[in-house]
Amino acid sequence: LAQIRDITFVKAIDVLGVIYNSRSGNTRLRWRQITGTLGRLTGIASLNSIVNLLESKVITREYVEGLISSGAALAQTQGREQRESREE
Repeated sequence: LAQIRDITFVKAIDVLGVIYNSRSGNTRLRWRQITGTLGRLTGIASLNSIVNLLESKVITREYVEGLISSGAALAQTQGREQRESREE
């Protein structure tokens, strides 16, 4: 229907899932429909992507704070850094 920069917008009905991989490779997200417009978002996101998800109200500040306090975000970041250092 419309294109802005390198994003093409289309009209879709009954979307079951969305897969997003950033060009840099720092963000890999999957959204799967649960019911209606509700779904589950999984994957690894860069800090910039997390800010964008917060601003677009896909995730809440409380959710991010919970991730940080549990150490899940830090563990994933450290794991990615270790994989990258092994590849070099």
